Amino acid sequence: MKSENWNEIQNLIRKYRTWIDVLDTDKGEDFYFVVSGTIRICHQRVLRLVTKWPFKKYPRGHVFTIPEYELDKAIRHERHNKHFTTRMLNCKPTPQDIELIIHKASLGHIKLNLEVY
Repeated sequence: MKSENWNEIQNLIRKYRTWIDVLDTDKGEDFYFVVSGTIRICHQRVLRLVTKWPFKKYPRGHVFTIPEYELDKAIRHERHNKHFTTRMLNCKPTPQDIELIIHKASLGHIKLNLEVY
């Protein structure tokens, strides 16, 4: 993912947040994969979101960790939408785009409910 898109995702979530906010984006985690019987390690950035107050079944302070790979996969899944693809290539996603990306990347667990004012 482009660094500009990465930064724009966190900026839009921070700007229009409701019940959830960005905790940090500068840390990474190691993910382990088994490929042809050998263990491979992949270090990648993660987006960590934290609940600001209780929402549905999530208590205040609950932390969600979304790997960059899942965000990329969600973006690739929407490549059939030409307007979406154009906005992502130009690094100008809308809050609705961010909601869609996070919802798909979190496997449907997180709905941001961003408030655009």
